[in-house]
Amino acid sequence: IVIGIGRMGERMVATAARLWRYYDTTGNRLRITLIDKKANSKKESLCLTYPQLEKVCELLPLDLDVNSPEFERGTFLYNHDGHCDAHTIYICLGDESTALTTTLKLWPILPSAITVVVRMNIDAGLTTLLQNLDNKHQNAGNVYAFPLVEESCTPKLIWGGSTYEILARAIHDDYIKNAMSRGETPVTNRSMVPWDDLPETLRESNRNQAEHISEKLHTLGYDFIMTSDWDPQPIKFSAEEVEQLSKMEHKRFVDERLRAGWKYGTPKNDEKKISPTLIPYDQLSEEEKDKDRTTVIGIPEFLVKAGFQVYRTKQII
Repeated sequence: IVIGIGRMGERMVATAARLWRYYDTTGNRLRITLIDKKANSKKESLCLTYPQLEKVCELLPLDLDVNSPEFERGTFLYNHDGHCDAHTIYICLGDESTALTTTLKLWPILPSAITVVVRMNIDAGLTTLLQNLDNKHQNAGNVYAFPLVEESCTPKLIWGGSTYEILARAIHDDYIKNAMSRGETPVTNRSMVPWDDLPETLRESNRNQAEHISEKLHTLGYDFIMTSDWDPQPIKFSAEEVEQLSKMEHKRFVDERLRAGWKYGTPKNDEKKISPTLIPYDQLSEEEKDKDRTTVIGIPEFLVKAGFQVYRTKQII
């Protein structure tokens, strides 16, 4: 359920739909209830902007004012059988006091299994509200603030650019998905944790990899931009381009490891920072080279999944 279909609400719907499209294994459409004073017209606008949206989602628009008695009754939480099958509510209202008031209105009628995420300017407002609510409400732990200012005004986003931070997080999400497909778990792979729980060294590694994508593409005369098209014309690197980018990726990896204090040696020892792959690309085994090749071959598809389109800027001879 998304309450408030402004710019953030629209992005919330579009992002959820795109992630569902790429990662869902059920074959079902994602059901999203849209609550806004003009929910029906905003649904139409969303579908014009994202033509594939209704193929992925079942959009249920409700023209509701959050200040109306009908909203306070909360009938939108339940289906025709009286069962609540919603699992998350995103309150994306632009006015912080209205967001707090809306949270208070929903609080007494929320099923305990529902998670609520509230858009706030900073976390303090909602935290104070939750601390002062009556202890008889048992679902306090299911309500979270998304502090917009705190999340969007981090040094990396201000100085490094939000595009690379978005890509870095997407790289990590994709890494977890691939690790799960190989049968790995957080017990066997300590890197399989949410972004916020990832050690800063690994987050920085993802950022470095994200920034280097741009350098790789520029070398071949490509660039990328954010797009609302979920089916952009894919590009495919030639065998020569793949080899060129693979060498760049391996050099990036080696330089990063050396800066972090790693040394060449055998056998590999993560605790002592020893690795047998800290050698020039041409000296690697074909198995190790294939790891770099797989990484660069997947760049165009990965960027599409993250909401970007690759395009050619010039022909490199």
